[in-house]
Amino acid sequence: RIVFITLYSSIVLFSAILFLKKYPEIGTPFFVVMTLITYCIDKSVTNTFVVNSLYLPISIARIHDIEEDELINSSNMDCEGGEKFMYHHPLLNQENWNSKI
Repeated sequence: RIVFITLYSSIVLFSAILFLKKYPEIGTPFFVVMTLITYCIDKSVTNTFVVNSLYLPISIARIHDIEEDELINSSNMDCEGGEKFMYHHPLLNQENWNSKI
């Protein structure tokens, strides 16, 4: 969102500079065209990424949970259910975390 606010501000500033330099015939079309282009791209980005990204982390977390369960079930590790999750992983155990490099 900050990027588009910066773009809108830059368009207004550049158009104002063109007006002050006595080039209103260039400043007006520049302002109108660039504002429309930026607005269209802003709406496109908002519709494409913002809505989908609200649910994307949950989907990825579910995929990782399923892979984690399959990895744990395929290993020969005894699971009592009371272990800490970090040590529950077959590749991460308490020895690895307690050892110093």
